[in-house]
Amino acid sequence: MAGMIFSPKARAVLDEGRKLWTRFHATRFPNKIREELKLNRADAGWYQVRRALEAYGDAELTDFDPFKAAYAALTAKLRPMVYELGFLPE
Repeated sequence: MAGMIFSPKARAVLDEGRKLWTRFHATRFPNKIREELKLNRADAGWYQVRRALEAYGDAELTDFDPFKAAYAALTAKLRPMVYELGFLPE
C-alpha cells in the first residue's frame, strides 16, 4: 500500500482499523480465547481479531463504533460504483 493515495473515507477506515489492530496486539488474551479463535496461527485475520476483542469484553478500551461508522461511510460511497470499479460484472 506504500505510495497509494486513499480517499479521506478510505483513510478513515484504515486509521480506525489500525487502532483496533494495535489494541489487539497490546492485549494478553486468556488461553480459552486464544485456542477458540486460533490466535496463535500466522494466518489469523480480521475475523479473529474482531471476535477476540469482542470476546475479551473490554468495551472501555475497544470501541468498534468509530470503525463501523467509517466503514459505513466508505460503503455508501462505493455502493453506487460497484460495476464501474469492477467489483461486479455487468
